Amino acid sequence: MKQHSVITVTIPLAILSGLLLSSCGDDSPTAASSAIVAVQIITPQGTLTALEETIQLEAVAKDANGNTISVNTFEWTSTDPEVLSVTDAGVVTAVANGTATIRAKTGVVVGSRKLTVRQSPSQLTIRTQPAGAVLGLLLTTQPVIEVLDANGYLVSIDGSTRVTAAIGTGGGELGGILGANAVDGLISFTDLAIAGRVGERTLMFTPDARGQALGLGSVTSGVFDLLPGAANAVIAMSGNGQTGFVGELLTQPLVAVVTGPALVGAPTVI
Repeated sequence: MKQHSVITVTIPLAILSGLLLSSCGDDSPTAASSAIVAVQIITPQGTLTALEETIQLEAVAKDANGNTISVNTFEWTSTDPEVLSVTDAGVVTAVANGTATIRAKTGVVVGSRKLTVRQSPSQLTIRTQPAGAVLGLLLTTQPVIEVLDANGYLVSIDGSTRVTAAIGTGGGELGGILGANAVDGLISFTDLAIAGRVGERTLMFTPDARGQALGLGSVTSGVFDLLPGAANAVIAMSGNGQTGFVGELLTQPLVAVVTGPALVGAPTVI
C-alpha cells in the first residue's frame, strides 16, 4: 500500500498579519481613521477692542478619532473683510466695529470661528482747544473731546462716556453746563464761560467714575488768554467804597475800570 508524506509549514505570525492587512487595501480601519473630518480654529480671544488690533489664529486638522493630523497650509478667508481681515498665515486684523466669521480650509473640510470687533474707550484727547475767552462772554471756540481706543482711533460707537470741565490753571470760575456725554465718540461743550481776573487759563476735563474704571485719565487744554470785556461799570478804590455806573457822579475820582456783567461770580477789577 502506497503511503503519502505530510509536510508541515510554519508561517510566523507577523508575516501572516502583514499578508492579511495587505489584502484589505485602502478600506482598512487605519486608512479610514487618518482622513481629515474636521478643522478646529484656536484663538486667544473672541473680541478685539481696538482698530488695527491683531491676533494670531491657529488651525488644527482632526481625524474621526480626534487625533491631530499634520497639515502644511490652510486657506484662510473672512466673511466680511471690511470688519476683520485675515492673512494667508491666519493673522486677523480689526478693521471696523462688527462681527465676521473667519474660516480655515484644507481640501474640502472647513473650520470656522466667529469674532467680534467692539472698540473700548482707552484714552481722551482734545480735538478742539478752547479759545476766544472774554470776561462775561461765552468762549468763541468751545472745546471738543475725543474718546479713543488703545490704538488712537475714535471710538465711534461710544455714547456713554461722560466728562466734566473745570478750571485747570489761572483760577476763577467756569460757568455753563460743565458735564457732557459722548455722541459717536465726541464730547462737545457749547456754553462755557469764565469769570475772574484776566490772564492765562487752562481747562481740565475729567471722566466720570465709569470712565476712570476703564482707565481713562483727565486731559488739560493748552494755555489761552482770558481777555477783558467792554467796560460798563466802575468801582471806587478809596473812601467809603461807593460804587456806581458809568455816567454817574462819584465823590471819589480814583476809580478802576470793571468789566461785566460776568456770567459767573462778581465783576472783576482790572
